[in-house]
Amino acid sequence: MKTTLTLLILLTLFSLNTFAQDFLPHTVLEQNIERFQFSSHDQTLIGWRGHEIYLWDIATSTRKTTLKADGEVRSVSFSFDGKTLASVSGKAIQLWDIATGTRKTIDKGNWNSVLFSPVDQILLASERNGKIRLWNVATDLPKVTFEGEGGSVSFSPDGKTLASTDYEKINLWDVATGTHKKTLKVRTDWIFNILFSPDGRTLAVETSTTTHLWDVETRTHKATLAGFGVFSPDGRTFAIGSGGTIHLWDVETGNPETTIDTLEGRTELITDQPPIAQPPIGKPPSFISITDSRVYTVVSFSPDGKTLVSATGALQFNDITGTDRDLWLTIDLWDVDTRSHKITLDEFKETGVYRLLFSPDGQTLTVITTVKSSDNSLATILLWDFST
Repeated sequence: MKTTLTLLILLTLFSLNTFAQDFLPHTVLEQNIERFQFSSHDQTLIGWRGHEIYLWDIATSTRKTTLKADGEVRSVSFSFDGKTLASVSGKAIQLWDIATGTRKTIDKGNWNSVLFSPVDQILLASERNGKIRLWNVATDLPKVTFEGEGGSVSFSPDGKTLASTDYEKINLWDVATGTHKKTLKVRTDWIFNILFSPDGRTLAVETSTTTHLWDVETRTHKATLAGFGVFSPDGRTFAIGSGGTIHLWDVETGNPETTIDTLEGRTELITDQPPIAQPPIGKPPSFISITDSRVYTVVSFSPDGKTLVSATGALQFNDITGTDRDLWLTIDLWDVDTRSHKITLDEFKETGVYRLLFSPDGQTLTVITTVKSSDNSLATILLWDFST
C-alpha cells in the first residue's frame, strides 16, 4: 500500500506567452551521467558513472579525457590548483594526474567520500562508520585521523577548520593539529548537509525540511529557514528556493530581505480535487490521477553575485502508472540588485533539475536535468554560453 503524502494536490499549468519566448540556445553536452562537479581552477567539468570518470572542457564543449577506475566510483574531488583529482572507487582512494591521466593508490579501506581542502594539498577521506582521515597529498602520508559519526563534512574557506556532523551536533576541528575546537548543539532532526559561508563566519546546517544558520565564532543560532539554499559569493545573503518562490535572507541578522515569485503570471490552475485535466504543450487534453504533486525551486548565484538562476518545476508523486515523474521545468535568470526577471532560458516538459552550476568565470551555466523512467533517472548536461 502506497503512502500518500499529505501535501496540497497541486498542478500548475504554464502560460507560455508570459515571458519572451526567444529562448537562448543551449548545448547538450552529455547524457546518462550520475554525479557532477566543477573545477574551481579552470573551465573543467567532471562527471562520473560506473567505473568511469569524465572531464569536459566547458569553453569548447568537448570531452577532454576519460579515466577508468578499478571499481564503482563513489566520490571525486578536485585539488585547489586543478592539477590532481582524488577518487574513491571500489575500496581504494586514488590520486589522478590530470595532465597525464596516471594514477596512484594511497589507501584501501571502507572509504565512502573524498574532499580536497580549498587552499592547499590536504585531502580528506571519510568512512561510513565515521572515521575521518586527512592526507598531505604532496607526501602521500596520513596527516591526522579522528572519529566522527559518518555525517556531512565541510572545510572552511581558509582551509583551517573542518566541520563534521553527527545526529544532533556539529564538531569543529583544527585541520593543522586535528584537535577539537568547539561543538555546536543543533538539537534538531537528522542533519543532511553543512556549508560554510564564503567569509567563513556562518555555517548553514540543512535538516530534513529546514536550514539553520549558525555564527561560527560565537556558536549562536541566527535563524531557522524553511527549505534549502545557497550563500551569495560575498556571504551576506542566503537564497532559498521553495514552492516557486525565491526567498533572500540577510545572513548577519537572520531577517528576510525580499522574495521573488518565479511563477508570477504563469499560474493558470491550482486545484486540490483530482482527477485533474493536464493538457501537455502542443497536445490534446488528457486526464491523470494525482495523489500528490508539489512545486520546487532550485537556485544558484553567479560568481559575481549579480545574477541568480532559478529552476522551478513540478514533481508528481504516485500517478496512475504507479511511478513518480517530473511534469515540467523552467529555467530563469534574475537580477539580484533589482530583483527583476532578466530572461527565461528555456522550458521543458517531463524534465526535472538535479543541479545548477556556474563556471568560475560566470560565462557558462551548466544545468543538470533528469528524466525519470520506470527503473532509473537519466541525467543530461545542458550548457548555456553567456560570453557572446
